[in-house]
Order: sequence, then structure tokens, then C-alpha cells
Amino acid sequence: MAPTCQVGIDSADVKGYKAEVSLHEPASAALARIAELEALLSAERQRSAQLENERDVLRASHERLRLELELLKRRLFVAKAERVDTQQLELEFAQKLRALEEVADTLARIGHEGRDHRVATDR
Repeated sequence: MAPTCQVGIDSADVKGYKAEVSLHEPASAALARIAELEALLSAERQRSAQLENERDVLRASHERLRLELELLKRRLFVAKAERVDTQQLELEFAQKLRALEEVADTLARIGHEGRDHRVATDR
């Protein structure tokens, strides 16, 4: 009689592969099945590692894109905040120019009055 393998598992489901091991199956067949399942497990672990690496790369890429988007938003909003309304600036400039002209006129009148007063007192 052929040696038998004493495995306590009747069935296991490994990613769509049904693994059935009979309690009275020959040891060589059980060992072959174990080797097959270990190979499948190794392949799945490699695939899992590749997917984890891909996930990490995508996360890093996502973070870089998020930071770039935030930077672009800041540049856009800062640019809007720094823009000067030229019409408003012209109005403010015109008001300042009028005030400056009034001060110049006042100084000119004071200067003329002062000279007139000196000329009158010199006589």
C-alpha cells in the first residue's frame, strides 16, 4: 500500500483555486499539491507587492499634484488680489492731484500776499 498523507484540511479556497486534499491521498500527490499551492501563493505575494508599489507611486503622484494645484490656486488668487483697478487708481490719483493743486494755489497766494505786504512796508 502507498504511504498516505495526514492533512487536517479537507478543502481550501485560494484565489479561485479549489484545493482539496483527501486524508487518504498518496503523500507524493499531496506534496505536489502543496508545492503547487505554494507557487500560487508566491505568485500572489509578488502581485500584491507590485500592487503595493504601484499604490505608493500613485499616492506620491497624487500628493505632488495636490501640492501643485494648491500652489496654482495661491498664485491665481494672489494675482487677483494684487491686480489694481486702473479706473479706481485714476480716480484716486485725480483726487490727490486736485488736492495738490489746491495746496499749490494756496502757497502761491500766500507767497504773493507776503511779497505784496513786504513791498507795501518797504515804501
